[in-house]
Amino acid sequence: MPDRRRTEGNPVRHFGRYLSTGVGEVAPITREILREAEPDMARRPVVHVG
Repeated sequence: MPDRRRTEGNPVRHFGRYLSTGVGEVAPITREILREAEPDMARRPVVHVG
């Protein structure tokens, strides 16, 4: 299982790029939304974005 604590850059930058161009990393944005919604890592769902 991958380490869910790892980040792949600044999520705010990813989100800004996604909003401005429509292209970007969806996984970091999704991870940050889930992290805010469910702070307990054990209860957080694992999502594969492809």
